[in-house]
Amino acid sequence: PVILRKLGNSYEIIDGERRYKAAKKIGFQQIPSIVLDVDEKEAAELILTENMQKKLLTPIEEANAYQQIMLLNKFDIDELSTKLGKEKTVIENKLKLLKLRPEIQEALLNNKIAEGHAKALTKVNNKEKQLNLYNRIIKERNKEINFFMIIRLRAFR
Repeated sequence: PVILRKLGNSYEIIDGERRYKAAKKIGFQQIPSIVLDVDEKEAAELILTENMQKKLLTPIEEANAYQQIMLLNKFDIDELSTKLGKEKTVIENKLKLLKLRPEIQEALLNNKIAEGHAKALTKVNNKEKQLNLYNRIIKERNKEINFFMIIRLRAFR
């Protein structure tokens, strides 16, 4: 079922947006649903938790979700870890990603670098060195992509 909450004279989907759209697309007038009595804070937490569990978030989005849940609930990392059933170190490592330079966060958000690259860059405190290493990673990844494209093109000859 789709999870909803009453919002004035209408409903807000908390979980099941894709199911709702698919059902609507094939002409369903009604779909099974559960209406929860939750406030804005609880709804936001449910949405974030559902998306994290479904792995629909990039590492940066996940880090922002952790941060948002912590702020909304005034949780520390230990409380968040218990609430989500995740290791404290996993949460700490994700939150460290938010300390990266904005262009590096953007690259991670858009899958231009891997999470492993970003984690390695969090260990570099000097922002200038961090940027230089990031540029080297991008350059090397572009070389790899070009190399694999050449190999694929040769395979089709």
